[in-house]
Amino acid sequence: DVSLSLDNNDMSSVVYQATVSQSWEFTFHGQGGHAYGAFGTLAQPIHAAARAVAKIADFQVPETPKTTFCVSNFHAGTDAGVHAIAPEAAIKINFRSNSKEEFEKLRAEIFEAVKQGAAEEMKLPSRSGFSATFPEERRIRICPWLKLPGSV
Repeated sequence: DVSLSLDNNDMSSVVYQATVSQSWEFTFHGQGGHAYGAFGTLAQPIHAAARAVAKIADFQVPETPKTTFCVSNFHAGTDAGVHAIAPEAAIKINFRSNSKEEFEKLRAEIFEAVKQGAAEEMKLPSRSGFSATFPEERRIRICPWLKLPGSV
């Protein structure tokens, strides 16, 4: 079997390798509360998500085979709740590689960074009521030119 995919309007070169790609959404859940009254007593989902993103930003990936990652979205809180500890924070991450082995390694490192970000926020004194979700069904697909029903 043969497959031909056209994925660029620049026909001056030919790409002959397949690239593995996935996009994931990780959601950090907490109780939320008043930023002054509850400070120091609750785990903060935004802090946990930020810890995970900082770890991911420090990843080193090989140039060859080409391997990339991007934390493309970070959502939490509302403008109306600027004085509140947000009860939820979500990050969306896209990662790719021309090597299945490098892809799987990067995927494991991303999941570990998310788990560590959550664990570090929970380790702080008096922190309670916190979790992060990692289920397979939270994987999202992002395609810039196509919006599928039910897709994020």
